[in-house]
Amino acid sequence: MTGHCLICPHCFCKRLPKLSLKLKAFLSIISLGICVCILSAFCLENLSFSPNACGYSSRLEQYLAEDTGISPPGPWQFAGLWLGNDALYNSTTDAHDVKGYTGNEDHYLDKKITSPHNSRFKFIVPRKPLKVGDTVNFLIEARNQKGYPQIVGGDFWTGVLKSVTQKAYTAGHVTDFNNGTYLMTFILSWVGQADVEIKLLYPYRVTNWLRTRYRADNHYPTWHGTFQKGKQTKTANCYLAYGRIPTNVCEYRHYRALKNTRFFCRKPAGFSCAHLVGHRNVLPYGKVTANIMKVDHVDIFEGVEPHTFKAVPGAPTTLDIQANDNNEPAESYLKLPPCGKDLPISISDGYWMNHTWTSLICKPTLQYSPSLIRRCLRNHYIHLTGDSTTRQWFFSLTNALNVNIPGGNDKTKMKYKYFSDSSLNLNMTFTFHPITYQMSFIVNISEMRFEVDVILNLPRYTCNHVIVISPWTHFLTWPWESYIEWLTNIKSAIIEARKTCPDIKVVIKSPHALEDEMTSRTLMGVDILFWNMKHEMRNIFQGSGVFFVDIWDMDHSYPAQNDMHMPDHVINQEVALFLSYICN
Repeated sequence: MTGHCLICPHCFCKRLPKLSLKLKAFLSIISLGICVCILSAFCLENLSFSPNACGYSSRLEQYLAEDTGISPPGPWQFAGLWLGNDALYNSTTDAHDVKGYTGNEDHYLDKKITSPHNSRFKFIVPRKPLKVGDTVNFLIEARNQKGYPQIVGGDFWTGVLKSVTQKAYTAGHVTDFNNGTYLMTFILSWVGQADVEIKLLYPYRVTNWLRTRYRADNHYPTWHGTFQKGKQTKTANCYLAYGRIPTNVCEYRHYRALKNTRFFCRKPAGFSCAHLVGHRNVLPYGKVTANIMKVDHVDIFEGVEPHTFKAVPGAPTTLDIQANDNNEPAESYLKLPPCGKDLPISISDGYWMNHTWTSLICKPTLQYSPSLIRRCLRNHYIHLTGDSTTRQWFFSLTNALNVNIPGGNDKTKMKYKYFSDSSLNLNMTFTFHPITYQMSFIVNISEMRFEVDVILNLPRYTCNHVIVISPWTHFLTWPWESYIEWLTNIKSAIIEARKTCPDIKVVIKSPHALEDEMTSRTLMGVDILFWNMKHEMRNIFQGSGVFFVDIWDMDHSYPAQNDMHMPDHVINQEVALFLSYICN
């Protein structure tokens, strides 16, 4: 009897005296249920137990060994059970999409926040020497404040591979396996040494609240509306809402841009709705967002701050990178496509080397230089729309052309810019978002131009139009449905305009991270929302014939604090990537 399961139905029934077949069948079913329960309890109680011990295969080991050609982790102890859901192991599932665990985990995570100090990562050593163009992986195991492995995903991790001596930097791509482990992937892009730094920006508690509560709530961003009748002026609150609005208010509709999103104002006594002349923001940008990020006046992020923007401790992992067999740079070794529309997502967007950005998404055709820019922009009508970060592109281009724009630093005149050069047959405009967070000046209602207005009113005497779309910074407090609707309506306008001019070039400029520890205390989780906006931009416009200028990795990996307005030479590299498409 040695080696037999004592409660196995076969063994158990074999030793019974002669009983009726029905009774034997009944006892077999009972004993089988007991066996399953004991085995399940054993597996669930031993969360760090080997995946194969309970009859499950490690899909991550299979992925690492077969799909990437690198060695399995070996003795690494994985947190949690690998339940065999293929979706959890899809290498294209982006960790920052904040899908997270689908169970009822809030009680668990509220008390056990992921701690970067207790978390760890391990370099998955490949079978061959490291060479330029290769892909390398680091496995992250998230642990809570008590040092126990986390069993759900959703943490917001970032990583940078860098060589300070060579001034070389590149960002990593994160895959979330939704069980407390993550894969950080880099493309080796230079010869020499490189050190890795992995940070936890926000734990799951923050990402989950933003996804399930903040984005789901119907916020009411507030502005001050200015009503004017003759020499009389009064101010009343104006709001933005998705769907139904109160009665007896002044509503200002723009069906092509807003549709179900309603901009409305309280009507001051003695004034009519027609007397509204403009609006301005009530509070500074940061305070507006910070005020909304409260639940019942209790800070949802209490206790989280010590665990944000912190690197995983331990000795830095240094990689020795050799030249590849053909001594090619990474961008040549990877055989990149030309910069064009509807490009797929890449593991790495590119790398910095001596303050110059090299794209690994597509093969650039133009470097940032005045002579090349003049030749590139000839015979183009360029329409830039967005916020002050897009306005930086406008000034980058005019500076390269050695043009001085009148009133360039006048904030009251920065919502619209125009430049024309007859020798180049070049026209260039910048249009600010019409419903924006500005305290320095009043936005005149009669001058408000939405992106759909710009697109649907393009000059008809030419089709050499280039449109840049970049709505993100001033949309943090908008209802999420309104933001999705805004993007969808812009896409519809592009489709309509292409009926007349099929070759119109459209560029979508992504958000970038702030990643500033001081800013995070005021705008906790802001980078998660920006990342979500970037993800929605790509989802909505993918397949519609646009060029997506994703500046997230470029700005994140740059060796300086990520401010809202990045340094001029970073902006110039963003513009160079933009020009590589329109001048291809």
